[in-house]
Amino acid sequence: MSSGTVVVVEVTNTLAVPYTTGYQRVVREVLRGLDGPAGHGLDVVPVVRPLLLGDYRRLTEGEAERLRRHPPGGHGGRRSDRFGVLAPVVRGTLDLPVTKQVRGAIGRARGRRALTPEVRALAIPLPEIGSIWLDLEPTWHDPEPRTEVLPRMRAAGIHTAVLVADVMPELFPRWFDPEKRAQFSEWLRAHLRDSEMFLCISERTAADLRAVARQVGAPDPETVVVPLGADFPVEEPQAVELPDEVGRYLLVVGTLEPRKNQQVVLDAFDVLSRRHPDLGVVLVGKQGWLVDNLVDRVRSHPEHGRRLLWLEGIDDAELA
Repeated sequence: MSSGTVVVVEVTNTLAVPYTTGYQRVVREVLRGLDGPAGHGLDVVPVVRPLLLGDYRRLTEGEAERLRRHPPGGHGGRRSDRFGVLAPVVRGTLDLPVTKQVRGAIGRARGRRALTPEVRALAIPLPEIGSIWLDLEPTWHDPEPRTEVLPRMRAAGIHTAVLVADVMPELFPRWFDPEKRAQFSEWLRAHLRDSEMFLCISERTAADLRAVARQVGAPDPETVVVPLGADFPVEEPQAVELPDEVGRYLLVVGTLEPRKNQQVVLDAFDVLSRRHPDLGVVLVGKQGWLVDNLVDRVRSHPEHGRRLLWLEGIDDAELA
């Protein structure tokens, strides 16, 4: 890539969620790196896709500032949990199509109020010919599906590339919510049809991607392996007070979900805690999908709140 090449990166999802998971961390750190000497003069343009504005647009000053900071991690639970014994009924109601339509209408109303002249002025047309559209975030959640975005970019002479962390929803569907799995599948197939370059975080991911491409009859993808680093700025540690019962502890960081297998950590703790009365387990991560049994096990555990802790909303300083 020559100096001055425009690289457009959508950050709609990264800015929309009020917490940090691994994906949002990668997006922010990659953008931070490309903005310095490592960017080799690339003109990196973060954009968002509003619900009501036809074009993508550049970020407001406030959004740009938010993009530079990692918010705390997610909370250990779902909003419906506040309803206690009625939580399953509330979750079922929120999943109804009519409820989703109402929530969508509310979102569009908020979007109309946010469309000030200043925001409209940030709208941009398609990037220039020869630019690069780089999908860094989990864009299967974003407002415009990649089945529409990518063909439009290619037809306009814009190169397309994507970061792939894994293809586990294709390989282990039982670990994922069916609706999210369908979104991911559509997203991945769109990229296999229309993206020119796949940035894979490991050789394993690259091999799995090629295997999935063969299974769905897609061309062999052009892959480059770019392992994730750990050289981003570290926050000055901030003390977190743990119960007196906790001496040594196992720290488990990550969204609670089947593939993270926090169940086996609890199995090990149940065995080891009897032999080591100072041993604790500290879970840090938001509640994911298909883990209701795991959550019940954590919250009903006899050591919950003593030697078994599930910390909510931890920021980087506290995690450090």
